[in-house]
Amino acid sequence: MKHTRSTTSITEARTQVRGLRKLIRQRVLTDQEEQVIRMHYGISGPEATRLQFRGQKHEESRIKLAMMERDYLAELRDVDPERAARKARIIEKLRSL
Repeated sequence: MKHTRSTTSITEARTQVRGLRKLIRQRVLTDQEEQVIRMHYGISGPEATRLQFRGQKHEESRIKLAMMERDYLAELRDVDPERAARKARIIEKLRSL
């Protein structure tokens, strides 16, 4: 059974998100409340918002995060050319649909 959203429910959801954005702009919410609302409803922050780096106060966390970043970047550099070509073909087929 396929679920579809009615026009009414979509309109209600958009109205709710607009109201939440208004609360965020008015700075009525605490920082933690704002973050929870943004994450739950997928409301992105303003373009000028700076990213907060977690774990920077604790040396052990900072080291673990740096190691994770290093490993991830190494994986990105070591992309298998055959896999990359296969991915490009899939993307091209999807674009032509």
